[in-house]
Amino acid sequence: MNLQEKTLSELSILYEASASNVELFCLIKQELKKRIAENKSYPREYLFEKCNLQNHSIGIFFIPTTKSYEKYNTSVALINLILNESEFEHLQINRIKKTNTFGLIKANAFINLKEPMKEISFDTNEILDIESR
Repeated sequence: MNLQEKTLSELSILYEASASNVELFCLIKQELKKRIAENKSYPREYLFEKCNLQNHSIGIFFIPTTKSYEKYNTSVALINLILNESEFEHLQINRIKKTNTFGLIKANAFINLKEPMKEISFDTNEILDIESR
């Protein structure tokens, strides 16, 4: 199996399913780690527009092996980004100019819907997928 040809979603599914095959599990884990640094699927501006401007909550699914996956499990329900005035303006300007940036995000989110909303932080390169709610 050529892991380099697989998408991040396919690799994530294989990772979860291959725990009993240690050799394959380790190979998939290595491939996922390579891909995380290159992952530019969801820019900060997209999250800003959805959560802060359109007032949508979104489901964020994390790539297995990432710090966020380990800390928050597979997903969180993102409510809004926590921004100071300068960050808000910067993201607004980037959105208008159609410029995308990636990196650390601080946000209010539900990690578990049975618990109160919490402040979390994660890197955009750790996002596997997003589901609008």
